[in-house]
Amino acid sequence: IWPGHGGPLTPAQVQARAARDGGARTATFEAPAVTAPAGMVRVPGGVFQAGALTLEVGPFLIDRAEVTVGAYQRCVDEGVCEAPVDPFGQMRRPELPVVNVTHAMAVTYCGWAGGRLPSAAEWLLAARGYEPRRFPWGERAAHCGLARLAGCGEGAGAPGGLAADRSEFGLVDVVGNVSEWTLDGPLAPRPAGGVLRDPVGGSADGRVMVRGGSFLSPATEAELSRATAVDAREARVDRGMRCARGI
Repeated sequence: IWPGHGGPLTPAQVQARAARDGGARTATFEAPAVTAPAGMVRVPGGVFQAGALTLEVGPFLIDRAEVTVGAYQRCVDEGVCEAPVDPFGQMRRPELPVVNVTHAMAVTYCGWAGGRLPSAAEWLLAARGYEPRRFPWGERAAHCGLARLAGCGEGAGAPGGLAADRSEFGLVDVVGNVSEWTLDGPLAPRPAGGVLRDPVGGSADGRVMVRGGSFLSPATEAELSRATAVDAREARVDRGMRCARGI
């Protein structure tokens, strides 16, 4: 809904108003009502700023929390997913986020679960919302009472352990706990201006975007806008995933 507008906007209206206002405002457009399955939330999509770029994504569903060991193990038990390397015995704790997965392993799991990984743009909108805030709670610097970051405890915690680390759409652990694979690689450089619709970066060089901080991230490196391009073959003890679906 555009502020001051009496009802839902169509995608064409969103584009026109964003162009008219120079991208200075954000808007959402409404898709037909879809009830989110258990464990997922609905994000209505819309236009928002990501640095100098104006992005638009359509509505989608996304997991409320990071995929757990228990959920991933079911995929392993069915012979679809590969078991992660588990030097610290985390796979014996079904309530914790699954980690030590490569990008291909994350793609396989989300496909088995009936979805896909979120694009980097979808992840940003779901985690940050339409306003360019640093953290879900606003501009205040992160600390251990707000998110599970470096120095806040040994390893990852069960999802949703800190109420402040929750997006306006209901996603938990978007600042800390474990970082997360996204679908795509970096966006190609381009001049500012116009609206990029459903942007998906390339990954021809084997790099994929990771978003969100982790229990190994310094508080100074945990802002929601931060994203890192990493080798898709990399598996880390502090990296997991959450899945998405289009509507």
